[in-house]
Amino acid sequence: MGKRKAIIVTIIATIIYVGLLSITITLDNEQRRIETSETEAEEVEKVKKYLKQLTEIKEVNESFVKEQEYKEEEAEQKGEEEKNTEDEIDDEEEESTDESKSNEEEGKEEEEEEKPKIYLTFDDGPSKYLDEILNTLDEHQVKGTFFFIGTILGGLSDERIAQIKEGEHGVGSHTWTHDKDNVYTQNRFVEENKRTLVELDKIGLTSNIIRAPYGSTYMSDGQIEDSRNNGWKIIDWHIDSRDWELKNAEKAYQRVLSQLEGAQKKYEEDGIVILFHENNQTVKTLELLIPELEERGFDLISEEQKPMKEHVFRGR
Repeated sequence: MGKRKAIIVTIIATIIYVGLLSITITLDNEQRRIETSETEAEEVEKVKKYLKQLTEIKEVNESFVKEQEYKEEEAEQKGEEEKNTEDEIDDEEEESTDESKSNEEEGKEEEEEEKPKIYLTFDDGPSKYLDEILNTLDEHQVKGTFFFIGTILGGLSDERIAQIKEGEHGVGSHTWTHDKDNVYTQNRFVEENKRTLVELDKIGLTSNIIRAPYGSTYMSDGQIEDSRNNGWKIIDWHIDSRDWELKNAEKAYQRVLSQLEGAQKKYEEDGIVILFHENNQTVKTLELLIPELEERGFDLISEEQKPMKEHVFRGR
């Protein structure tokens, strides 16, 4: 009995022990489960917090990117506006420059047009002095008009012909013979000038201006009329240098200046015609006269540049 009781007690104790052990294990598992649940909850909270931070970072980045894009667009727009402004300024400056140049050119043209004109004219050539006279005119960049005698045109070299053309110098007829005693008889005046003009045309120096030996004073009204009917202009002079008579450059120079003021008052609009001859004093006279005339504001031109107006003595 006692032994059986002991077994029963042992069994009960074992059952109790197993029960307690089971309860302990269950409690331990539950504790672990709770701890695990708490840990998972904490992890979830951490993840949520991390995601929230990422979201905030993303928003900050997006905001920064948008701000940078706006700044870039603004800078690009400003750059385009500045470029457009610069282009407009360049265009305006270019237009202003073009306009300024145009105005300067127009001003120069007007100034040239407004300058009083003088025609330096030379009779009795071509002579041995022609080379020096042409060279002097070209060196000073002024022009002359030459009235040639037909019988001596053969002395005009190809080089001189080219120089006359390239220098824009003018030419005209001074009759064929320059024979005062015969040239004014009947139809001879017209015939001699026609012959000389034809020869000039053959060498490429076409002209329609003539000058009578010693001036139109010796021409009859019929000869004047016939000349005009041929389409010629008769060119006398406004100032006579008398160089053929004075044979002194300084005196010829002073004589021209002494007549200049009176001629300018009467003939400035037409262009003042000054008479010289091809002789050994001509170049020296020109060296004195050309700078003085330019200093006084005259433009020394030729028939080739601006056709002369007919001038006949006594207004015939």
